[in-house]
Amino acid sequence: MEKVLIGYISNTHSLKGDMILKSKHSKTEEILKTGRTIYIENNKFTLTKALPYKGNYLIHIDDLNDINLVETNIGKNVFIEKEQNEFFIEDLIGYKVISNNKEYGTVKSFIKTNTYILEISYKKDYMIPYVDEFIIKIDNAAKKIYVKDVEELIL
Repeated sequence: MEKVLIGYISNTHSLKGDMILKSKHSKTEEILKTGRTIYIENNKFTLTKALPYKGNYLIHIDDLNDINLVETNIGKNVFIEKEQNEFFIEDLIGYKVISNNKEYGTVKSFIKTNTYILEISYKKDYMIPYVDEFIIKIDNAAKKIYVKDVEELIL
């Protein structure tokens, strides 16, 4: 399975082994469930607690109840194994944008609002809404997103 970066450990919290996870992943809250396997760098752990905390997440792993057992994780990246049919908006980064059989750049990032807005790198950067009314098709094998009349958005 593919490993996906979800954030990094920014610090410990309390003497009981809690850690603060900084994440900008689109589905962090859905991903971080008690019992889920995570990887801190290449080390495998099981989440025993995951709660939102001041714009970040407070996590606890493998019932390690001592700050001395977890403080070596500060600054390390945290990954999950992506389920076979699991989709994240981050997967679209690097996809080519196609409109009317012509290429109009590459997805370079996204912004989360009520939905998502994809930022496209082209001659001039522009944004497109990630909504069914605008997206015609996503071809994961070819890494292409087919959209309706993007020319209007570039002007």
